[in-house]
Amino acid sequence: MKSKFVLNNYGQGLIEYLIIVAIMAVSTIGIVSLMGQTVKAKFATITNSLQGKSQKLGPTNVDPSLYQKSDLGNFFENTNNNP
Repeated sequence: MKSKFVLNNYGQGLIEYLIIVAIMAVSTIGIVSLMGQTVKAKFATITNSLQGKSQKLGPTNVDPSLYQKSDLGNFFENTNNNP
C-alpha cells in the first residue's frame, strides 16, 4: 500500500513559487532600505502622480560623498569621535 504523501505532488509547485516570491520580497525590502531617501522621494512622486496632485519636478541634488572616491584615509570623517 502506497502512502498518500508519495502520490500527492500537487503542492510542490505552489511551495516552490511561494519560496521564490518570499525571496523576491525580502530582497526588495533590502534594496529599498539601502537606497533610502532617494527611493522614498521617487515613491512619493509616483503616489502624488497617481492621486492627480500636481508637483513641480526638478533636479535631484546628489550628495558629493556618494560619488567621490573614498578610502580608509577619511574613514572617521562625519563621526562624533574623531581621533
